[in-house]
Formats: sequence, structure tokens, C-alpha cells
Amino acid sequence: MQEKEFQKVRLSVLAFIFIISSLLFSFPRPTQTLFRGADLKVSQEPIHAAPAVFPYQTKKVQVPEVTAKGVLVLEPDSHTILWSKNEGQQLPMASLTKLMTALVVWDNLSLAQEVVVPSLKRDDSPAQLGSVMGLNDGERVTVETLLWGMLVNSGNDAVGVLVNAFPGGQQAFVVEMNKKARQLNLDQTHYTNPTGWDNKDHYSTVEDSAHLAVYFLRNPTLASIVSTESKVVTSVLIENPEQGRRIERWYHLKNTNPLLGEVRGVIGVKTGYTEQAGECLIT
Repeated sequence: MQEKEFQKVRLSVLAFIFIISSLLFSFPRPTQTLFRGADLKVSQEPIHAAPAVFPYQTKKVQVPEVTAKGVLVLEPDSHTILWSKNEGQQLPMASLTKLMTALVVWDNLSLAQEVVVPSLKRDDSPAQLGSVMGLNDGERVTVETLLWGMLVNSGNDAVGVLVNAFPGGQQAFVVEMNKKARQLNLDQTHYTNPTGWDNKDHYSTVEDSAHLAVYFLRNPTLASIVSTESKVVTSVLIENPEQGRRIERWYHLKNTNPLLGEVRGVIGVKTGYTEQAGECLIT
């Protein structure tokens, strides 16, 4: 009789321990990850970060008089527009186009890839008009060197060589430019050429251009190029046994943005000019 009572007591104690254990382990502990089914990793570190600060106007400031057709001042971290003029108007963009050209090159070509400068016409071909870095026919240069020439010196000849190295040539290159614009939600931007020549179907807005520049500057390599005042780059060293010497060209590049080094805080980004666009600047 006593043994049966002892077994009942023991079973009760075991049942009680089981219930307590179930309660302890049925609830997630602080170190457990919730929402495992969604593969969501929850950081266990305390959150001390302050909420994002959005710029706001503390006092009334007189807006300066500007003659540009379109102007936009953008705070890049929050993408807040601080001030604008005709921000949605479609306008020609001249060599600001080369920001998108550089992005397409970055996505599709290797910086170390070597390309041969094709025979460039010396008359009125687009590759020889406007700013050039001074490429010569037959020279071998890397894609990286051409990017420096295109973004610092705004070299149209560099654009021509890069596009020539792209599979499918200029037509396929421009398709990629417009595809990239759609990916970045630049809905008021359309390209017809990689250089920036005037065309009624080649346009952007200052708002689209500002958002493109913010995206562009997230690439540390490209951001470093456009913030450089001057640079010396070279062609690929070629051994020439017939002449008994090594051939290498040096290109002295000077940034087309005169504000670099003169105005504190200026880090680029690109200038442009055509007759229809006038003088253009993203900085």
C-alpha cells in the first residue's frame, strides 16, 4: 500500500517536472531567432542607432537667381529635394550622358581588358569632335585608362573606343544604357548615343540626373575618378623589335570641372556642353 502511494507521488512529481520543463522550453529564449520559416536573421545586439535625420529649413533663405533652365539641390542620404527649378522638364544633357556610359562599361567590360584604338576619322566624326584625350590609331589601352580619359578629360575619343569594344557596337550599347535607366527608375531619361550629342530623343531631367549621380558615386572606383583634378595615364607598353624600342604613350588629363580644388566640398561629378544643352554640371 505504501509502495503504491509512493509510486503515485513519484509520478506526480515527474509530471510536475515535465510540465515546468515544457513551459520553460516552449517559449523562445532571448537568443533564439524568431520567424525561422522566413529565414529572417534577427540581431541580438541592442539597437542604439539614431533614426534617419531628414533635412528641413530652419529659417527663410532667399533663393539665388539662376539662369539655368533646370536646377535641383538634393540631399543624397535621404534623397530629399531641398530646392529645385523645373525638376521634371526634359532637357538635353550633353556629356552628363557619360555617367551612364561609364556604368554600362563597368557592368559589361573588365577594367584590365586591353583594346586597340581603331582607325578614327579625322574629319567631323563624333569621336573627334569636342573634348578628346588624344588617342592615336593602333594604340593599345586598357578599359580603365579609357574610363579615366572619358570621365576626367570628357574624351569623346575614349567613348568611341569603349563602344567599339562593346559586343554589338553602339546600337547594342545604347540599348543597355536605356535598360539601365529603367532599372534605376529614371523614367524621364532616354539615350540615343553614349557621348551626349544633341538629339530630340536624347534627354533627361535634373531630378533623374541627380539620382543617377547618387547611384554613380556609390561606386568607389568611379567616384575616385570624377573627383580627381588631374591624372597621367599611359597606353599599354608594346615591345617593338623592328625599331629596337618599347612604345608607350602618356596622356595628361585635366578635369573639365574648374570647381575641383577651388570650392570646398566639391567632389566632381561631371560637366557637359553642347549648343542645345548649354553648360551643364552635376556636383
